[in-house]
Amino acid sequence: MKPKKKQAVIVFAKPPVPGLAKTRLAPALGKDGAAELHRRLVLDTLKSIEQVQSWDLQIWCVGDINHAFFQECARKFNVSLYSQWGDTLGDRMFNAFEYTLKEYEKVLIVGTDCPLLNQSVITQAFQCLDENLAVINPADDGGYVLLGLKKVDEKIFNSVDWGTSTVAEQTFTRMSELGWQYALLPPLWDVDIPEDLIKLRALDNF
Repeated sequence: MKPKKKQAVIVFAKPPVPGLAKTRLAPALGKDGAAELHRRLVLDTLKSIEQVQSWDLQIWCVGDINHAFFQECARKFNVSLYSQWGDTLGDRMFNAFEYTLKEYEKVLIVGTDCPLLNQSVITQAFQCLDENLAVINPADDGGYVLLGLKKVDEKIFNSVDWGTSTVAEQTFTRMSELGWQYALLPPLWDVDIPEDLIKLRALDNF
């Protein structure tokens, strides 16, 4: 059997299409402005966690991987592109983990909404997986900005109320029911609603 590679980071991303990306920010920015902010957030995320010797970087895309934006990202950051599949976010995450863990020992999935996500956070998350089956970086709004696994079970993703303030808590419960040992990283904030723009605008690169 071919030995597994060590570590992979999966970025879940949508294309910056008005009306599809960052829709909850449209009341403050308009559909075009929300899509443009999403584009900047994706590029900033990729730049902040850009591939190093320690891990391989992938983008799992909503929609067509041949979209011009995804192709731009692939060229600029030397990332591999994959298509998401599944009816719910939980289905899509489970499928991505199951597929990638066949090739890698440790896998992280991250979103593109957290400007504070960087190589240091990624490194710490992988280190947590040395002694745990899972690692979670919660978000201040009750979701999470990072989930890392060494094995996957679809029970983690079943019947989770995605997009609500109870996502992280429900995930903790699922893991505890499975008897999994998991690690928690300090919470970070992400950009989802107009109120989050105040913190975002305080950052130098935004």
